[in-house]
Amino acid sequence: NLYVLESRTPQLVKFPRMSSGYGSPAAAGLSAGNPVDIAVDGAGNVYVADSGLGAVVEVPWTGTGYGAQTTVISAGTAGYVPTGVAVDASGNAYFTDSNSGTVVKVPWTGSAYSSTVVTVGSGFTQPLLPNVDAAGNVYVEDSGNARAAEIPWTGSSYGTPTTFYSPATGDTLEGLGLDTGRNLYVLYKNSGGTYGTWKEDYAD
Repeated sequence: NLYVLESRTPQLVKFPRMSSGYGSPAAAGLSAGNPVDIAVDGAGNVYVADSGLGAVVEVPWTGTGYGAQTTVISAGTAGYVPTGVAVDASGNAYFTDSNSGTVVKVPWTGSAYSSTVVTVGSGFTQPLLPNVDAAGNVYVEDSGNARAAEIPWTGSSYGTPTTFYSPATGDTLEGLGLDTGRNLYVLYKNSGGTYGTWKEDYAD
């Protein structure tokens, strides 16, 4: 299925995959703010990072359409400015916060999202586009420091962020992705305005 985030309205649009292409779209309105990134879990629920509202919200998929959105985390006294969102197989949500330069995890308890969050990594400048692999490692675009970094999960805690990609001088990072095989992809733009991609294959 293909998901499109339209920030002007704002709304979320889902195009279901059919045998011969994509079917009719299903749309869900979003609270007025500035939605900047989405993630989808295995049940089809969609998570939206909204920097304007200072929140991460969930738009639940009912099986036939979208339900009313609920708040996963709000700015509160922390003053969060979410710039990206991810969700793992256990339902835990992750977001990048440009205000504090951190990646934050919001644990799923089995019935609700915990009010006690976990700082996954810090020391970033304008972090974007978190990704989480099947082993719990977190990847983030650290755009202000011109790098892509991995935050390793040791099994009991998160380790120190390490750089796995730095663009050439004059190039800028434009995107970060992770496939189901745990291979990493980086989108960059060179000084001449041409886009390119870089891939790191997963190895045990």
